[in-house]
Amino acid sequence: MRGSLILALAAPLIGAGPAIKAKSIAPGTFVAWTSADGARSFVHDGVTATLRSRWTEGSPTLTVSGRGKAPLRLTVDDSTANFPSNIAIGVLARGQSPSVLLQSYTGGAHCCWHLIAVMPTGKKFVKVDFGRWDGDMLAWPTDLSGDGVADFRFRDQNFLYAFGSYAGSRPPFKIMTIRALKPVDVSTDPVFRPLYAADLPKVRTACLEEDNGPDGGACAGYLATAARLGRFDQAWASFLRTDLSKQTGRIEPCSDSRPNACVSQLAGDICAFLRKLRYIK
Repeated sequence: MRGSLILALAAPLIGAGPAIKAKSIAPGTFVAWTSADGARSFVHDGVTATLRSRWTEGSPTLTVSGRGKAPLRLTVDDSTANFPSNIAIGVLARGQSPSVLLQSYTGGAHCCWHLIAVMPTGKKFVKVDFGRWDGDMLAWPTDLSGDGVADFRFRDQNFLYAFGSYAGSRPPFKIMTIRALKPVDVSTDPVFRPLYAADLPKVRTACLEEDNGPDGGACAGYLATAARLGRFDQAWASFLRTDLSKQTGRIEPCSDSRPNACVSQLAGDICAFLRKLRYIK
């Protein structure tokens, strides 16, 4: 089914062919692949990743092997081999042997990169599926929290088109990590506040100081980023002073610390949106 991963551990791959000589690649360095490249293998520190197409212009199939573990084969069925895939091998957790990251493009003007990690555990490799993400391809993730496990920096996709155009949206960071071989959202961890603090001036400018006036998509991102830093009330007060916040429409209360403050429909909608996503209470 489109959008899902099909494991093919038992059945032989169609057109698998003979063994391929693996090319050594540097750790954490992504290499591009399309069906035009044919079957190709890459190796780093004893872990080999092989990409091939199941059929002409078909979905890419990845095989990961090495380190005395049973090979893992999987197919990304929401991406065709006409679009690029990017693969890299490197360490995602301190003291662990290398993992493989595969990013495959699904096509479309804005969407999407499907990110899959293949990690070693016991006598096998295990797939960790991060799903599809709009935006640029990720660089190899680094350990931002200091806990020994890599952190993945995405942008919160809920903000795209929510209050404006794609170009006008300014989604806050969404930080993911891997725990118990599952992707976990750790965005609220205070250790990531420096990341939000560095982003805040840019999203504030996009909301409050753009030449063409404030934009709802940018302001939603600004308020969410401020909330991650415990500065929502200050950002909310700045937003309420903009012409954008004074649009006519339904009037309702919003701010936690100013429960009786009346705001416009747009401001109320942004506030309800941030509550739903648990950026504010």
